[in-house]
Formats: sequence, C-alpha cells, structure tokens
Amino acid sequence: MKAGARQVTEIQRHLKYFVQDLFQGKLLPDFSERQWFPSDEDVRNVMKGVKANLTRNDQENLADLLASTIKADDKYFYQPSTDTENFLLCIQTAWQRRLLKCYGGEMVLLDATYRTSKYALPLFFLTVRTNVCYAVVAIFIPQAEDSFSVGRALKIIHEWNPEWKPSSFLVDYCAAEINAIENIFSDCQVFLCDFHREKAWFEWVRKAEHGVAHCVDEVLTMLRRVAESHTLGMYQQNIEKVKQSEIWQSNGKLRDWFESRWISIKERWVKCFRNEYLKVAINTNNGVERQNKWLKESYLAGYRNCSIRDLIEVLLTRFLPKTYQKYCELNIRSLSTYRSYSSDVPTFLHDRPKYFVSHVMKRMSSNIERSDIREGGNGLFHVRSEITPANEYKVWFGSAVKAPFCECMDWRKSKLPCKHMCAVFLLTDWKWDDLHPNYRDLPIFNIDSEVCGHTKTISTENIHVASKTNDVNKVDREGAIANSDGNSNESSTDDLDGGGVLGSENEAENGSSASTPSTPQKMVQLPLRRALNQRAVDRCEIQMKCLRDLIYQVTDVDFLHEIEKKLCTLKEECSQKVPSSNNLPVRQLTPKKLKRKLVMPSTRAGLPLYKRRKVKRFGVLADIKKKYVDVNVPVQTAKTCFPEKDCDRKKTGNTTKGQKRAIEKNSTTEAWTKVDDITLYTTDQQVLMEGSWLNDNHINAAQRLVKKAFPHVDGLQNTLTEAIPLTPQKGESLQIHHVNGNHWAVSSSIGNQITVYESLHSSIGLNFRQQLTKLYSNYADKDDCVTVQLVTSQKQTGGNDCGLFAIANTACLASGVDLTKVKWDQKMMRGHLSACLQRNAISPFPMTSTDDGDEVQTKTYKLSKFCKCYKYIAGSQMIACDWCNNWYHMKCVALNAEEAASSIYGSYRCSSCKTVT
Repeated sequence: MKAGARQVTEIQRHLKYFVQDLFQGKLLPDFSERQWFPSDEDVRNVMKGVKANLTRNDQENLADLLASTIKADDKYFYQPSTDTENFLLCIQTAWQRRLLKCYGGEMVLLDATYRTSKYALPLFFLTVRTNVCYAVVAIFIPQAEDSFSVGRALKIIHEWNPEWKPSSFLVDYCAAEINAIENIFSDCQVFLCDFHREKAWFEWVRKAEHGVAHCVDEVLTMLRRVAESHTLGMYQQNIEKVKQSEIWQSNGKLRDWFESRWISIKERWVKCFRNEYLKVAINTNNGVERQNKWLKESYLAGYRNCSIRDLIEVLLTRFLPKTYQKYCELNIRSLSTYRSYSSDVPTFLHDRPKYFVSHVMKRMSSNIERSDIREGGNGLFHVRSEITPANEYKVWFGSAVKAPFCECMDWRKSKLPCKHMCAVFLLTDWKWDDLHPNYRDLPIFNIDSEVCGHTKTISTENIHVASKTNDVNKVDREGAIANSDGNSNESSTDDLDGGGVLGSENEAENGSSASTPSTPQKMVQLPLRRALNQRAVDRCEIQMKCLRDLIYQVTDVDFLHEIEKKLCTLKEECSQKVPSSNNLPVRQLTPKKLKRKLVMPSTRAGLPLYKRRKVKRFGVLADIKKKYVDVNVPVQTAKTCFPEKDCDRKKTGNTTKGQKRAIEKNSTTEAWTKVDDITLYTTDQQVLMEGSWLNDNHINAAQRLVKKAFPHVDGLQNTLTEAIPLTPQKGESLQIHHVNGNHWAVSSSIGNQITVYESLHSSIGLNFRQQLTKLYSNYADKDDCVTVQLVTSQKQTGGNDCGLFAIANTACLASGVDLTKVKWDQKMMRGHLSACLQRNAISPFPMTSTDDGDEVQTKTYKLSKFCKCYKYIAGSQMIACDWCNNWYHMKCVALNAEEAASSIYGSYRCSSCKTVT
C-alpha cells in the first residue's frame, strides 16, 4: 500500500507472482492454503489495518515523506497542526522556481481545489501560462482558506523567489485570496475569472426571490455587454443602458446587488480596465481547472478519502514530474530539428511554440492587399477591413510604454498577431522583428533554451522523481518541521532563508536562525469529514447571505468593527465544533440517500395508483404542467372558446388535446404579444426565455415578421402541415419545416436551387424528404426527381435551439446574405427573438463573426415523389400499385423477384391501399 496499491485484486496479483518467485522450480502449494493464497477478506482486513496505522500517525508520516523525498535544491515549509499553530505545507521544486521566474512576470493564476483527501483542507495551485501549456509552479495547503493563511503561504513562496514580481493575478471572487495577494504584492493587479463571474451572475438572477427569473437572458445580456466593454466610453454607455432599462428601474434588489457587489469592483472584471495591464490574454482560470481535473481523474482515482501523506506522495512522485515532462516534450517537439517546417512557414516562425505557429499561419492567408494598408509613421498602420471596406483598423508596433495592438476583435481576445498585423508583415517593410522587444521577446513566444539544451537527459535530470532508496545524503536533505515554541506565525515565516529546506547544512551555509526543536510539540488531530445536516447548513447559509447583503449597506464604521469582533468570536466557536483527526479538519461527507419503498395510495383493493405528474414537482415548468393536467373541458363549448380565425388544426367532431390546451390558455393565461392574428401568451414567453423548444406559435409569428419585412419572398407557410398541407411553390421561396415533431429546419429555393440549411443533423430524414418533395414538386426534372443540397454551416450547441437557428437563417436568407459566412451568437438569440416579437419587427440576429464561421459541410440528395422512402435510387427495380398507381422500390416493400413476377400478371396493392376498404 505504501507503493500505491489500493485494490484487493492488485494486491492478490502481486501475492501470486511473489509466491511463484518464492517457489521457483518447485511445486506450488495448493490454492486453498490461505497461508500462501489468502482470501479477499484476509487481504481486505490487512489493508484496513495498514491504512489505520498510516492514518493514525499521518502528520508524522508526512514529515518522514518530505525528509526522504524532497531534494536538496527543492524548497518546502511544513508546519504541522498543534494546539497553537495551524497546519501549513508549501512545496516548490527547483524546476518550478525556474518556470515561475521565467513566466511569472505577467499573469499568475491562483485557485483552490477540494476533496483531494479525507481532510477538509484546500489544495492551492499557483499556475502560470508557459509557452506550450499551463504549469503548476507552487503548491500549498493551509488549514483554513482565510487571508492570513493564504497570505502566509504566498509570503513564503515570495521569499523563495525574491526576484518574482507578478504584474497581475487571476482568481475567483474570493475576498480571502484577493486580500492576501494585495497585502503581499502591493503593486499587483488582481482580476476576476470570467467563468466564475458568469456563474455567479447566473446563479443570482435565476433565483425567484430576486424577481428577475422571468427575464434571465435579458439581464445577463445587459451585464455581459458591460463586462465586454473594451473602452471606457463603451463601459459608460453600457452602464447607462442598464440603468435606463425597465428591469433595472423596477427591481431594487437588482440595483443593490449589482452596485454593491460588482460596480464597486469594476476594475477587476471589465475588459477596458484589464487590457491596460495585460500583454497576454488570460481571462479564465480554466488552465488551473484542467490541472485540478487532471490530478483527480488521472492520479487520485484510487485514493478516495486518502491521507494527507498519500496525497503529497502522489503530487511529488507522479503529478509534478509528469507535468514537467510534458512541458519538456512539447518544447522539444516545437524545434526545427525535431520536425522540418514547410516552405510556406516564414522564417520568423521557426523554433516557435506550436500553438503560436498555428495561430499566425491561419491569419496569413487573408485577402488583404497592399492598397488596403496605409502607413501612419512610427510603426502605425491603418488596415482596411475585409468585411466592411469603409472601416479601418489601427495596427501599432508598440513602444517602451505601451505594447503593440490592433483594434480588431481577434487581437483583443488573444493578444496574438491578427490577420491585419500579419498583412503588414507580408506586404510592408515592417516585420516581426520590428515589434517592440517588450512584446516580441515574451517567453511564451520562444522555446525554452534550457530545456532544449539538455534534451538527452530530460527524463532523468530535469524531472524530479523522488527516490525512496537513496539514503546517502538523507541527513543533509531533511527538512526541519517548523516549530511553534512560543513564536508567532509571522516569526516562523520570517525565519525562512529563502528556502523551505531547513536542514542543518543549509542553516550553516545561509546563516539562518531557525533551528529544529529537540522535543517537538505534540501534534493534535485535524478535522475530518463527516456527514452533515444539510437542512441546518442551508438555513445557516441563508442567514449569512442576508447578513452579507446588509453589511454592504451599513455606513457606520464603528458598528462594522463590532460586527467583525463578533464574527471572529463566532468563527472560533465554530472551529471548536468541527470534527478533526490529527488536528486537521475532516472533509464533510455527503450522506447517502436511502432507498425507501414508496407506498402508493389506491382506490382499488390491492392496486397501486400511478404517480401523478404534478406531485412533488416545482418550478416554472412544473406550474405550466399543473395547469394542463386533468383539465375537463366540455366538447360542446369548444366552438365558442376557439375562434375560427385562430384555428390551426383540422376540425373534427371531438376536441383535440391542442384545442383543450388553447381553451385553458385563453381562459387562464394572459396574452404576451400579438403578431397579426397570432397571439402569443405568457406561457410562450416562458418557453422562449427558459431555454425550451420553440413551438409553432413562435415559428409562425417569426415567419409573419420575415414576410412583413421582405414581401418579395414567397413561401413561409403555416408549419402545422397536419392541418394545412404545404402548397407547392414556383418562385423563390423560404420555408421553416417541423421535422419529426421535435426539430426545426429551413429550406430555400432562391436562385432556382433547392437548399436545406441544418443546424443539428447532417442528413435529411424521411419526414423531411416527404415535405420537400411536396413543397418543391414544381422543380422536378424529367425523372420526377428533385435535387436538394444540404448545407450545415454552423452547428448549434445543445438540442433546444434549432428553432432559433431556423428563424435566424430564414431572416438572413431573405435579406440576401450568404449564410455560410455568418456565425450566430447563440447565447443572445433568445433575448433577440423576444425583443423582435414584442416590437413586431424582425432584425438581424446578433453575430459573433462574419468571416470565420464553422466549416461548411454540403451534401446533395436526389429526392423522388415515388415510393414511401422518397429517394431516387438509380437502377433499382420498382413495382406499381394497381389501386393508387404509385411506384415503390421492391426493396422498400419487401418483395423479391418471384413475388413481383406473380404480381405483374395478378394485382399488387400497397400497404396504404390495403387499409382502405
């Protein structure tokens, strides 16, 4: 188990080979002898005993592991948990210090991950973006995630790296991390991760008690525009739009929340304040999140509820070495000596990181000509836009004060050479070498020369793999356990001499005053994880959130100091109630849900009833379902409640389910908006804004708006084909199709070419083929076949937005825009459609770009009006029905040659005609 074995089957396999080696050349004992072949239960009991022994002395075992594993040029600081000191462990290897020195001058990412051991301890990764990947450059584990503990760890790491001066940090919205960073690095800017900001916004606006759950997309769209403001003028303009909106003026909770929580710290999350400091575009902590996921899934898969000693062993012997090995390999693979470059690659891209070469090469193939570039002097150029020639983008090569830039969106997102800058490289005398060295010589654009200079010994010299058998210099390498014999936390960090290895030899060389205590203080247990009472925790959390919101509104400073003292006292009382093991907090376990046998009430003896659909469900969708469950509507009243002009289905003697729903809707639901004679209700608004599938009301109303804006376009017929069949078209037309009852797609006959635009599927199904052959029967050739081209230009994310893409594509085609060069902004489509329906006018949907869409996929189909498959199959044998005179493929009707021959002189009736008496 000390070597990493965690499964009974793995132990049994090792025991089997051990016995075979022990009795090599001799007769093996019988497998029933438990002395040599123990049972699974025997192995399991022994493993439990070993695990209990390791856990009982976890902090002592951790000290032994550090002393035997950490190398002389590595650093570590270990403070075990005692009665007077909190647990703290900081580790940084020699290669991590080098990478921090090389890449830590720009932006550093700090994030914590949890549930890595059985203790409730956060594992912090200090991560930087290197030239080839993200790399962890320091690790620390504090006992509490507060400003003092995090600041203490950062101070230790800073003392190990005195030349490290980061310009910015990227963190979550955690006050403890932000305060700690600003206390240690006073000149450093702290920014918030875009992903966590977006997550915090979504979680707040979706709660019903905040009063904006009905317009989530609209609120998020306004806030996102503020966050994406690239200039101060744009920011002020977007803020003014938010404050003038009806939602803002009618909702006091939204105003208080956004002003107190977000506008007060706008410098941390708005792009216009961030771009002034960044030379590298990093907006999220995804690089750290990937490291956390890689650790848990690839290295801690069999270490559930492991000890702190096991966690550190995995980090030191497996995770960190593999990280550095990956970094070295990716650098070597970027060398020209590893793989030759194509002649199309410019020389300035040779021996560059692979991602950088790929990025620049994609932007070298633009259609910008020399006449589109206008020089402004001193490295300033004006490059004409490819899409809108009237616009020009400024391209500047930088100076000692300000980094190079381009005004296009591509540069703002990546801070890497865009197509406008690449056009200047290719068509003018200004090249890559003319960029200012402050940007051109950034480490992320160059290969690590130290790694590539030792390519033959990377796997053995540059990767620090711990060796448990090397005990020659063990005494010199042992790290002293930081003591707490009356010294404060600050004194224990000030005693560090720039390193965490506090052995006797290092102390003599550096003159450190730290000493190892002869009688170490007794270690106490750390808090363990326990199953918690979730309801009680939720109630406490609600009170804390309310208290936090009230604190933001208090202006009395003396009262706030009193609150701070009370909170500190409450914090101390809570810490005494936390269960622990070896004085470390134990991670709380989620209680397992017990399977309870459900006893259903019944109206008949011994027969249980089915669960009703409206029982034990909540939320907006559940409320909608409850309205339409067990609705009793008299059949004779259907005519009075369902007007003739609004009827979209066939009239029958009985009331259909759709009519019953419309009757209930008309009597209980308020109207939201009206497009011509189509009325949309508040339930339709909820379906639109909550991310559900669009129904026929949304699609038909949108088609009416497109028809109103582009009257020259034919088609756009009612989508309820069951009630009103599609009329064959002759001229240029557009049509949205309802396919298989769960999908929306667009067909077009513009330019006398039948084209289908799909956002989800890459083929045309049977139901869709049937609609196309009937709608475009006038375009059939002499073989009664219709040629259809399927185009998939942009794939939608998820399965609920096909209706939005169908409406956006229809409006785009009606306006004459090439759909293959358009990429929609899927997040903003629902809010845009809602606004169009409310103002009774269609407008172009928001786009993310108009020149770099997804890869266009095309496929040609030949459809036939014959047979039930509606396919044209060349050379296929067919048979005609003597009743309907329709032709069918023999394969489609399951006829062989003999049966077909007998039907020729007799009679053949298709399956449709057989049902007709």
